[in-house]
Formats: sequence, structure tokens, C-alpha cells
Amino acid sequence: LLIAGTWESGALGFENQKNAGGRDGFIAKIDDNGTFIIMGVFGSSGEDSLIDFEINDEKFIVRGYLHGDGDFSEENLPARGIKTVYEAHLQDNDWTGAWHIDEELIQGDVGRIWCGF
Repeated sequence: LLIAGTWESGALGFENQKNAGGRDGFIAKIDDNGTFIIMGVFGSSGEDSLIDFEINDEKFIVRGYLHGDGDFSEENLPARGIKTVYEAHLQDNDWTGAWHIDEELIQGDVGRIWCGF
């Protein structure tokens, strides 16, 4: 089972993952024994969100908002004003890229971001 979400304050579950501040995001899996395994974490100093999550060719794609400079392990995404719309890719437990997305790509009131490559 794969899950993606956000958490606030302190460590994430039983993993030794600290948040960058405010609210940060994660991608994790729960194995057959019910063990919670972190695959990737990201965030900024502010209240971040994860709006959309998909799997494409064994690559995990997340989209949402950052409220500060984004930290995706070795991939960093400088802030663009008060809130930054982002897309980031995780493959083999490593972030392989993080990009700015234009605000116009956000889909109205349904709370999803749509983007093409």
C-alpha cells in the first residue's frame, strides 16, 4: 500500500524523519507486515501541502504548494513569493527532480493540479 500525505511537528511516525517546519510532505508504503516505511520526505519552513499524487512508470509524482524554499533532499526549489506551486518526482527512494509549476495549472475548486510533460 502506497500513501502520500503531510505531517506537522516532530518526527514522522516511527521513522527518524524531522520536519523542516510547519507542515511537510511524505511518500511512504506499508508492507505486508503493516510496517510503515518512509520512501521520501520534503518541505519548507512553512505550511506545505500535497494536492496530487500519482504513479507513472515506477516513478512517484507529487504536486502541491510550498510556503518557503522547498527541500527535496538533494533537490532544492527556491520559493516564488508567498506560495510556490511545485511538482516533484521520486524514484528508487531518491528525489529525481523538483520544478515550479505556473499557478494557472491549478484546477479550480476541486483541489487538484493538472500538468503535462
